[in-house]
Amino acid sequence: MAELVRALAVVGRQGSGKTQVAAALVRAARRLGWRVAALKHDGHAADGDDWEKPASDTRRLAAAGACWTVVAGGGQSLWRLTDDAAADDAVALCQRLASWAGSLGVMPDLVVVEGFQRSPLPKVAVLRTPTDLAWLQTAGLARVVAGVGPAGASWLARVQWPVYDEDDVLRLCRDGQRAGWWSGAGGGQQPAR
Repeated sequence: MAELVRALAVVGRQGSGKTQVAAALVRAARRLGWRVAALKHDGHAADGDDWEKPASDTRRLAAAGACWTVVAGGGQSLWRLTDDAAADDAVALCQRLASWAGSLGVMPDLVVVEGFQRSPLPKVAVLRTPTDLAWLQTAGLARVVAGVGPAGASWLARVQWPVYDEDDVLRLCRDGQRAGWWSGAGGGQQPAR
């Protein structure tokens, strides 16, 4: 059975800065010595993706019928499964990542997931404006554990979970570890690094 992985989803409205907050979380977790993986949901992929150059060899091979394509070089690789039944299931993808990483001996301490707002994963909401907060209050999301927004914004005083300034996500990581926020992709121990 695959080892269970810890995950935390970064959610928010389109254009709210999810990628910026996810990258800040990755940097903060790395500063704590954790091994970090990232998973990005592309909510527009059903309309066609722009993940690879249009005329790339891997895209041509996928169009020819390859179910897996891999581009590799320079000490890195990019894998693509063209018919992935789990592509919209964040927990299944995190568990697959853990299984694969574990088989390579590089198990991540945390997976920072961008998007997948309807998943059962614990979530950090990006709240840069009062409109972002209004969206969150009507979105009906489960397991919001924290927010990231401007320090001292009076309109954030009404939320029921801690709100961190984007420049203070290191504290968010530490607090999340203590509180056990990211046991959502199957549980497991918190990062010990």
